[in-house]
Amino acid sequence: MPVRPVLELEPERVQRTNTLLCRLWNVPSLRAHQEQAGINMVKGMHTVLDVPTGGGKTLAFWWPLLYYWSPENDLPSTRKNLLVISPLVALMEEQAADLTKRGIPAVALVSQTSELEQTLKDFGLNKFRVAFVSPELAAGKAFHEHVLKSASFQQNNIGVFQLLLPPAVLFEAQLLATLVPSHHSPYLTTFCL
Repeated sequence: MPVRPVLELEPERVQRTNTLLCRLWNVPSLRAHQEQAGINMVKGMHTVLDVPTGGGKTLAFWWPLLYYWSPENDLPSTRKNLLVISPLVALMEEQAADLTKRGIPAVALVSQTSELEQTLKDFGLNKFRVAFVSPELAAGKAFHEHVLKSASFQQNNIGVFQLLLPPAVLFEAQLLATLVPSHHSPYLTTFCL
């Protein structure tokens, strides 16, 4: 059964989620917008978090995952997953390594990933809690076949987050797609996922 939005969150789980995030990231407390963004996502609300660099977007991404799952309570029934689409390969790889170090199975999926097809299948089978995916890969046939069409992915996915490009970069992608009709921009295609 697919993860359904929660209308009323359990206060003790909200507190546990906040405590777990603070412990895993060694911060004294969460900012109000981080918790609220996480609550909105668990409730199934589309959420735009527009805060400056260092404003805490990353912790807000992990809030819904840790509402359902924790490294200390790794039961098959609680294993949900998040998909993050980003054009920033180095950042994706860094964040996947950081999450894994913290006990959260994560992977960065880019065209250069070794054993890419098997890793796509593994994410589709819910073997990772978080996958960072480049727009080019997210728009591709293999990603759709092994991940998006996977029943396990569909049943356990609690969110698709897209790290948006600055407007100037997005404009360049749109302009390029307009000027060069044969150019298929995956940066634009992933907005439809």
